[in-house]
Amino acid sequence: MDRAGATKARLAWAAFVVGILVTTGKANAQSKDRAEVLAALLAQRGYDNVAVTRRGPDLSATFENNVVRYEIRASWEALDLLTAEAESSAVVTVVQQRLSIPIVTVTVNAGSYRAFRRGELRAEELMKYLHVSFNTHDRSLELQGPKLHSSFWRFDVIAHPQFRAQFGDFNEPVHSQVNITPEVSTSLWPGARIAAQLIIPL
Repeated sequence: MDRAGATKARLAWAAFVVGILVTTGKANAQSKDRAEVLAALLAQRGYDNVAVTRRGPDLSATFENNVVRYEIRASWEALDLLTAEAESSAVVTVVQQRLSIPIVTVTVNAGSYRAFRRGELRAEELMKYLHVSFNTHDRSLELQGPKLHSSFWRFDVIAHPQFRAQFGDFNEPVHSQVNITPEVSTSLWPGARIAAQLIIPL
């Protein structure tokens, strides 16, 4: 091969390598963008301290539920959202927090979970593909970093009604008291929440 031919061959290989790098970079950027969109969707639903990461076909998310009373329902909502975006063979992981501390990890195969939600798979069969763990250390490490809808130094104001009653004497057989109790609370750091109440008798 002459010098001109060798130069063309080197240029062809260089173009091939650059093409692979550009394609990989675009794919990684698209994965990152989609993870950010999923995190934004969870934050829009009112969940706190949200982060989503994608590693190959697998998706992982973490959040704190201060929206619904039933924690399992919050897990279902997050799994519904993530598995809808994942390949059938992908593994989807949800790490739930309490006071910004990871407390439970739910891992499931995306295809099996979708089949269960469609009614094509029984709960007993889903358990073969679903794993619940309270060892959250490994999963929470990969989800460290900035979170959407942070609960730190955000002040929440709620009002509690209070009613008290007790039996009294013959002249006044029942003593009752009705109060309104406004409460202001905020999170200072993971695991720490401070609250102040004011009792207003009615």
